[in-house]
Amino acid sequence: LDSLTGLYNRSLFEARFHEEFERARRRGEQFIVLFLDVDDFKEVNDNHGHRMGDDALKLIAEILQSSSRRIDVVARHGGDEFMVILSGASLPEAHRFFERMRTQVAERSSSKLGLDLRLSAGAVQCPDNSPDPTALLDAADEAMYKAKRHGKNRLFAALSLAPAERRQAMPKEEE
Repeated sequence: LDSLTGLYNRSLFEARFHEEFERARRRGEQFIVLFLDVDDFKEVNDNHGHRMGDDALKLIAEILQSSSRRIDVVARHGGDEFMVILSGASLPEAHRFFERMRTQVAERSSSKLGLDLRLSAGAVQCPDNSPDPTALLDAADEAMYKAKRHGKNRLFAALSLAPAERRQAMPKEEE
């Protein structure tokens, strides 16, 4: 477990991801991997101190954990990055999950910490006919960076492992 947040750590997440990938491929099922990052987190540490940064990470972890199902896997990837496996979920379901997280993080970070925290995320549907599970994690990571480059506080989905120009954004709901 991650010592700060109490979530699974990166190595356990990766082990569970490979298990889920093989299970989904054998059974013809799908799942979603979300790669989440806190927008402009360095500013939190720089302007409010690392203790406030730690409190922010713990709050986000609490929101992710309490909003996930028991069959989902929630982990701290490192720094201000989190990963979630949404078992049996579709991209529209992942979008709804992300919107709930985005809203809760904004509301609760403001009311509890006096911070304006925002999330960007990348999503990929698995197994997506890919023989390489690592490529799927890379696709989710790349989609998250696209979300940041396109204005932050949104979800981008890698709809396939096709060339980057075929990847599309999932629209952000109006606030």
